[in-house]
Amino acid sequence: MPEKKTAEKAAPAKSVRARAPAARGKATPVKPSPRTSEEEMQSLNEELSTVNSQLRTKLDELEGSNTEMVNLLASVEHATLFLGVDRTIQRFTPSATRLFNLIATDIGRPIDHITARVDDPELSRDIDHVLQKHVPCEREVSRENAQWFLRRITPYRTADNQVGGVVLTLTDITRIKQAELDLRSLAGRLEQGVAERTADLEAEMKERQLAERAVRASERKFRALFQDAPVGIVQADPNDGRFLLVNPRFCSMTGYGESELLGKPFSEITHPEDRALSEEGFANLGRGSIPDYQAEKRCIRKDGTTLWGDLKVILVRDPQGQPLHTLAVMSDITEHKQLQAKLAEHSAELQRERTFTDAILNTVAALIMVLDPEGRLVRFNRACNTTTGLDLREFVGTTGWMDLIPPDERAGVLRVNARLLAGEEHVLHESHWRRRDGSRRLLGWRNTALRDEAGQIQYLIGTGIDITDQHMAETRARETLEEASRLQRLQTANELATLLAHELNQPLAAIANYAEAGQLLLSHAPLEQDKLMRNLDQISQQSLRAGEAIRHLRAFVGRGRIDPVPLDLNTVVRNTCTLMAPKTRSRGIELMLDQDGTLPHVMGVGVHIEQVLLNLLRNAIDAIRDAGMKHGSIRVETCHEVGMARVSVHDSGPGIDAEHADKVFEPLASRKEYGLGVGLRISRSLIEAHGGRLWVEPHRPGGIFHFVLPYAP
Repeated sequence: MPEKKTAEKAAPAKSVRARAPAARGKATPVKPSPRTSEEEMQSLNEELSTVNSQLRTKLDELEGSNTEMVNLLASVEHATLFLGVDRTIQRFTPSATRLFNLIATDIGRPIDHITARVDDPELSRDIDHVLQKHVPCEREVSRENAQWFLRRITPYRTADNQVGGVVLTLTDITRIKQAELDLRSLAGRLEQGVAERTADLEAEMKERQLAERAVRASERKFRALFQDAPVGIVQADPNDGRFLLVNPRFCSMTGYGESELLGKPFSEITHPEDRALSEEGFANLGRGSIPDYQAEKRCIRKDGTTLWGDLKVILVRDPQGQPLHTLAVMSDITEHKQLQAKLAEHSAELQRERTFTDAILNTVAALIMVLDPEGRLVRFNRACNTTTGLDLREFVGTTGWMDLIPPDERAGVLRVNARLLAGEEHVLHESHWRRRDGSRRLLGWRNTALRDEAGQIQYLIGTGIDITDQHMAETRARETLEEASRLQRLQTANELATLLAHELNQPLAAIANYAEAGQLLLSHAPLEQDKLMRNLDQISQQSLRAGEAIRHLRAFVGRGRIDPVPLDLNTVVRNTCTLMAPKTRSRGIELMLDQDGTLPHVMGVGVHIEQVLLNLLRNAIDAIRDAGMKHGSIRVETCHEVGMARVSVHDSGPGIDAEHADKVFEPLASRKEYGLGVGLRISRSLIEAHGGRLWVEPHRPGGIFHFVLPYAP
């Protein structure tokens, strides 16, 4: 229904826009002057602006009316359903879910597909009758004969007086029905008493004494029923409403004594605001316009307090049809009304709390989004608008907010929602959001699910932090670390250059010797092919040895990015020790390697792990040399750690005590005459960038360094 009104109110704007092309399409014999055309365009633009302003005002009014309508329906206690002409459900009040198996997604489904919790076999036929005849229809229905409802079906009309469907309401009349049944039972007993009294009167002609005893017995029986009734019962004059008879329950309800009520008009204890309605009901009852009169009305107790009563009145007539008196039954519903007032007050308090919560959410810098299980946007805070530069209200109730996410990342977001719906408590993920200006922001999300008391997921809640600047800073830090690592490798390569030249001299000299021997073999006859082939094989092996040494040094010096991949840690350690072997031999140091052959692959960058191990080996060599030792030993060990692989470097130097163990990783902490004192700090940063840890074990004598790396998945 709100959509139709919006379309009707938007129609004038369309008609105004349509006039400009029509005016331009006319063929006129005289070409209008440019000034005239500009004036017409200006006039048309002003008219369009006026119409658009009016349209915007009407849309705002419509939105407000729609909100008031939703709040009104939510506060209605009676079960109410709005059905279209095709019998589909258009909307319903929360109370309707107690009588029909309804959920929010049943909007648009035929009413015949919904299971009712009341016994109402004529519901479908009555709906068809109202849709065809356009007249209301009422019927009393029950729920397992324990609860009664007044089911009313009325047509509702659109603004153009067309029937747009029907309104189905069910009002709880259980107490009224019970009172009616009690009243009927009482009336039946009264009629039975009258019959008995009539019989007694007939018998009085024969036996007066027996008849008098029967009359007295009948009066006592009626009085007992009247006196012990759990509801207020009164007899009143049909003309002026004066009380003729009141029972004790009615006296206790009103606070008056019986003598105080007898002869007093009913209107005198009726609340002033309800007197007109009450008098009208009694008047219609006296004229015979209605068979009975029923209403909720207020009475004023003797102490001045208000009594809410559910009143039902019938008119008792004599055999000739003349009014004798009215018989009214009233139940005390004051407590029920007070509960209704408290419920309204509670609803207002909830609204205030919602407003307070909104104010808090809008002061939080983090983005907060609330989705329903289908992924439709339910709620968001102001930070979402600030981050995107958009107004996310246009996405409420839809999944359109997904357009803010790049297409290649949407599947990942959907997988996060699926994990929450599958039962995971918290799910972390990162995704980009598109801003109004086309730029992107990287957001880190923490997501959870909100469940009801039955454990069913009601909402998905995501809290996001803009980590774009943090991510860029981490990237810059990683690039800085990579550059520092490369510079340190260049420094190490410079130190190894002399040793590498010595290492290359041996295979090059061997190649020259084998080549000279080959020339001599070629000059002799007959040619000794076996010796020549052996010489050529030796030349090939020595060439490969020299090339491998050069290739390894180039790979070490090259710029390496921190992008860990699965690799064999034992191979990396073995190659590094091979690279350092010439230096240890030149210093009289024995380099030993103890490897665990069962180690799985680890995640890492080979050149960076080599750099760390080379730095630890250099420090071990320097420690032995600086201690004045002519000979020493270094042992490199690989083994399993808890969930990781560990590499340990043991040297026979003086070691490090606990006092200095915490300071070796500080910048400029080196006591060497050369170097910058940042090697260990860079090494630790490289290992931590791989997800591992580097530390020193306090020990004297002998230094011990360890680092661990995570296994590859």
